[in-house]
Amino acid sequence: MKPRLYAVSNRKGCNEKEAFDLDIADYQEAYQTENYLSRDFTERFKYPYRSLVFFPRKKGYTSGTNYEAFQWQENDIQECSFRLKIRKGVQDPKEAELHVGGPHRCEIKYGTITLTEELKKLDGCIIDCNYFDHQWIFIKQRLDRNHPNGRRSVQGKLTALENAVSRERLLTNLEKSKGLD
Repeated sequence: MKPRLYAVSNRKGCNEKEAFDLDIADYQEAYQTENYLSRDFTERFKYPYRSLVFFPRKKGYTSGTNYEAFQWQENDIQECSFRLKIRKGVQDPKEAELHVGGPHRCEIKYGTITLTEELKKLDGCIIDCNYFDHQWIFIKQRLDRNHPNGRRSVQGKLTALENAVSRERLLTNLEKSKGLD
């Protein structure tokens, strides 16, 4: 892996025909968070980022589900991916079903969304929605996904909306935690 990382960082031996690029995200100290939220940093950053992920210092990063990690997103942006299904046999339906991944790789109904002319064309497709004012709002079709979010993922995002952490609260708590183990 080290030779590959060296080649990527120095752009040597990289085949421009490769399907993927490898970008390394640095593991930074939490006290630097305010710098990463500054306009200067976001304008210099290669990609627009949607969140910051915090890992407990003594546990570090692990692959898979990490219940010790905290993912922070500003402005309560919680997009969820669903499979849109319009019920068959219903004359002039007013709403469509939103399906998520459930147990044993099956998809289950999670909620509904008001059916629009645009959504009528997307039956069976993966779509992104936001939850606002007690209803799901269509954002966009996801051509890069074959499966919806899992039920637990959607529930976690809704919980994050209910317990949103503002930028000020995040920075205040990070300041208070300096020097703690």
